[in-house]
This record gives sequence, C-alpha cells and structure tokens, in this order.
Amino acid sequence: MAFILTNCLLVAMSFAAAETAIVATQDAIEADVVACIHGQQTCHNSLLQHKAGQVYKSSDRREVAVYVYDLPDVIHRDGNVVRLRSNSCSESPAGSESEMACLFGGVVDVKLAGRKLKVRMAKYNDWKGLARIVFKSLERHPRRTYRADEADLFFIPVYDDIGDPDERYCPSAEVLVGLLSHLNKATAPRHFWLTPFTGWVPETCDVFNAQHTDASPERRLLAATTKLALEDTVSTPGYLEPEENWREIQPKRRPPIAQNLHSIPYPSTLSGLGIASVQEWNHALSTLPPRTLLASAIYNIHGYTSAATARIELGGQCGKHPRCAFSTLSNFDDVDFILSRNLNSTFCLEPPGDSPSRKGIVDSIIAGCIPVLFSPLQSKLWPWHVDRWEDVAIVLSGVGADVISDLAAVSEARVKQLQGNIASFAQRFIYSIPGKPTPGDALDRTLAGIWRSVGLDG
Repeated sequence: MAFILTNCLLVAMSFAAAETAIVATQDAIEADVVACIHGQQTCHNSLLQHKAGQVYKSSDRREVAVYVYDLPDVIHRDGNVVRLRSNSCSESPAGSESEMACLFGGVVDVKLAGRKLKVRMAKYNDWKGLARIVFKSLERHPRRTYRADEADLFFIPVYDDIGDPDERYCPSAEVLVGLLSHLNKATAPRHFWLTPFTGWVPETCDVFNAQHTDASPERRLLAATTKLALEDTVSTPGYLEPEENWREIQPKRRPPIAQNLHSIPYPSTLSGLGIASVQEWNHALSTLPPRTLLASAIYNIHGYTSAATARIELGGQCGKHPRCAFSTLSNFDDVDFILSRNLNSTFCLEPPGDSPSRKGIVDSIIAGCIPVLFSPLQSKLWPWHVDRWEDVAIVLSGVGADVISDLAAVSEARVKQLQGNIASFAQRFIYSIPGKPTPGDALDRTLAGIWRSVGLDG
C-alpha cells in the first residue's frame, strides 16, 4: 500500500511539475507577446505573431488599459468661458470621411510606380490634427477602460491646436485638477496629455508648463503628469542667446520647459489610411525604379539665425550639384510634388528651421528617402519610435563644406542597409484609423513608451 501511495504521490508530483512548467512556459510566451506588441523585441515566429494578434484583439489583462476622461470641449466658470479643447472633430459622424479629413486631412492621389495611390494631407505644414488623432483613437481604442481601478494610464483630453493661445480662455490649474477626479500624487505620472505643437513657449496654455516648484499645489500636481509634444527638453536647445532670436516670428518664443515631457512624431501622410492602402503603398514602394536624384531639399529660408544661415548654405551647395534638387516650398498643399521629389531621391536633406524637428523627416521615411539630419538635437527626437537615428538616417553635426559630395561617397551597401531599415520602421510613423489600431504603429509605441517611462513594465 505504501508503495502504491508513494507511486501515486510521485505521479501527482510529476503532473504538478509538468503543469508548473507549462504555466511558466505560457507566462514566458505571454511576456514575449507583450514585448512583441510593444516593439520591445521581434515577433520571431508564426506562433508568437498569431498569439500577439489574439492578445491585442482581446485586450488581455497584461495590456496597458487606458482611462479617458469624459470632458466637454468648453466649460463655464464664474461667468467665463474655459476652452478645454479647441477642436475635437465632434461635428462629424464617427468614422465618416468628413471626420477622417478633420483628423488626418483629405485623401490625395499620388503617382507611385505607375499607379495612383492614396495618401492623406491637410497641409504639408499642418500637424495640428495630432492631438485630435490621439484623443479620438483613445476614445475608441480596444484597450480603453471605463473603470478607473482597472486603468494603467489616464488620458487627459485637454489641448489647444491653434497655437499661442489666449490665456483668458485657458483652464487654470485649479479648474483642471477639479475636473480630474482620479488625479492624485500617486497617479499623477500615469496621467498624460499633449500638445500638437513642439511644446515651445508660448505655444501651449501656461498650465501645461506647471513646475514642481510652483506655489500652487494644483500646479505642482500637474507638473508631475506626463506630457507629449513634437519635441522635448532633450531634443531642443536649452537656452538661446539673444542673437539667436528668430527673424520671422516673435522673439518671446523659447524652448520647452514642461516637466516630464516626451517627444512623439508628426502624423505621416499614410496616417488615417486603412491597412490595405498602407500595404499597397509599401508594395509599390518596393518596386520603384532606381531613384535618379542623389539628394533633394524642400524648405523655405527661416528659423533662428544659425538655422537660417545653414539653410542658405545648404541650398546653395545643392543648387550647384547636378544630382541635387533644391526647391522652396511656396505651395504647402502640393503633396504630389513633395512626395514625387522624395520618391525620386536617395537622400532628403532635413536641416532644422524654427526648431529641430520637421514633418519632412517623417514623410521622407514614408517615401523611402534617407533623411539627412544636421544637428545632434535632431538625433534625440522621438526615442520611443526610433531607437538609433544612425540606423535610418545620415546624422551630421552641421552643414559641412561639401555635403552633397560627402553623400555621394556613402557606399551602396550602406545605402541599401539604411533603406531596408527605413522600410521596417515606417509603421512606427503611422497613426491608424481611430478604432482600428495596428500593433506597432505610432500610438501603440507611444503608449508603450509612457508605460515604460512610469515604471509599469517592471
């Protein structure tokens, strides 16, 4: 009897050990799935890819759950109008073409590899839809939760997409904190909001720039929240000398000062398109004939003094070279010209202007054109979306004596390597249609970045 009991016990222990091993294996796979979804590692086999799709669609409990505050566009306080959002595209039916145009811009046909393909473009220099895109995407996101106790992150849908807002209509810290019922010292870092601009002062309401040292407890609480903008304090000059003031815009403008600020990319021309349209674009891009231009540059002469001087010098160098084309951007709506030039160029010259970032950097990547950066600050942009700029761009410390000849000397093997990396990175710059997120897209990587920055992945 003792022998039988011992054997039964051993069998039971074997089954228990096997079950523990299975659970451990499943947990390891699930950990890989989450890492795969958030771009922390490659989806290395078909099983992992399949499970990643299942987990994403089912909003698995390991996924980042986002609570979106239900706030109106405008509120009234003490007889005054307080604008929480300047435009949320709420006048258009959800998912309608009019809403998509409000968020991403209208659909434009461009020629690529002998075919007419669709892109979205409001204006080449109009990225104000970024805040609306994030807001509407999170409103309809499969990871949205309506229970605060289930939330990993809390989104504050308060933004201004006009620029240089009138402080009379901006919310005070006291009013804003009063609307955020789940905001406290413990949850503050997990609350996030954004500006669709670069974050430079005074592009945002002053409350966005609250500091830890402010006298008001409400401002100190908001200072601890997470903020998003096109640039941050790392990717911009910390201080500008008086002679570095702008030639064309107000001299009061200065680099970002918001605390816990992270940079995220501009919406690309493929943002807001369906998966089929993006796949069609990528396929056509892979079948392009050889690009005839070595390099191209499309920009106007503006920016702070040293940036404007560099643009003049670079444009002069390009104009003298037979395989480089320089054009000023007189028509911001001429998307066909802009994309056609990018599609026909091996390198796209992207010097800083009013600030280090350019929407052109994103759209050159979408066109498979290798961006050439001219400031170390540019290589610090959007770290959640680009691990190392040297993997997808030529990074220079400034405009050298003969930039175009230097680019001509880049080996064919290096060019192909960069182009291959760009093709694999393009999805990171696409903001998907709200309600139809794609794993690894711009918003997905943003949520994963916030998740990591506040220590939730530990």
